[in-house]
Amino acid sequence: MHHVLVIEDNYALRRLYVRNLVKAGFTAQATSCLRDVPQKIEDTPPDVIISDIELADGNALDLITDLHNAGYPVIAISSDGHYKRAVQQIGVEDFLPKPILARTLIGSAKNILKRAQSSA
Repeated sequence: MHHVLVIEDNYALRRLYVRNLVKAGFTAQATSCLRDVPQKIEDTPPDVIISDIELADGNALDLITDLHNAGYPVIAISSDGHYKRAVQQIGVEDFLPKPILARTLIGSAKNILKRAQSSA
């Protein structure tokens, strides 16, 4: 079973994403803030990370860059479409504009895992 870390400061969205991921067969954990991410990753290393860009405790672009550079597949999400170019330059696996349909989020995570397995 693949594990997903969700980084989203909106409580309702965070719960929705986790619930939909679990229904799709993933395990998932979530956090609302940047400062908790290193501990979450240490506790249970994720196969995929889904991160909002604009969080209550700061902009996550630096964190997303660091996670991507460390080899974690990242799906960046934001209601602000101007971040798409920035995350493409970082090289993250996907950018999804909010609002996000459950099937789009699940499909993106599954596609990333398929690509990772085929290149391994």
